[in-house]
Amino acid sequence: MNPPVRISSFRLGKVGILNIFFLHSEPKAAAKDACDRHSIKMILESAQMLSTVLRQHGYEGDDIYGMTHVKHPSTIWASMNRDNFNWLLSHAFALCEEYQYRYGKVHKSKAILERCDDLCDFYIPKGLLTVPPKCMGDEFKVGGEDWESVVASYRKYYREGKTYMNRGNGPQWRKKPERCPSWFSSSA
Repeated sequence: MNPPVRISSFRLGKVGILNIFFLHSEPKAAAKDACDRHSIKMILESAQMLSTVLRQHGYEGDDIYGMTHVKHPSTIWASMNRDNFNWLLSHAFALCEEYQYRYGKVHKSKAILERCDDLCDFYIPKGLLTVPPKCMGDEFKVGGEDWESVVASYRKYYREGKTYMNRGNGPQWRKKPERCPSWFSSSA
């Protein structure tokens, strides 16, 4: 078994930079917990990261996105092995389902995700799922280096660090209010 890999901390301000919101350890549940804005924009960001990972592993075709954010800890995490890549891919497909459920449309990046899925086994090395990085300010990080702590940190980041969204009203679930997770309003 390989020793755990420590991905360097990444300090973020309020800049428009990609991320993976690990709101749950299960990719589909994490997608359901995503707010309306993230159910739109995180599909593109995920497709960009997955495309970047494939290019880092040698794919040169012109049917996926170009490389971006190659040094971002989330991209590094996704590039480590096939289980990490597939977690993000499953999450992105689940976000596509959420987008279609909430908005009644198919996201344009879904075709890119399908191509990434086709290419995965040929380019991404096998490996076991690893604990993802916490890509947020230190004030939102809780616990240790395990999945439970990563999820708790991202939930805290959603509750306390995303208050600037929607003109200061924070994350919203207006399209399907029943999707607002119970943890969002609780202190869990």
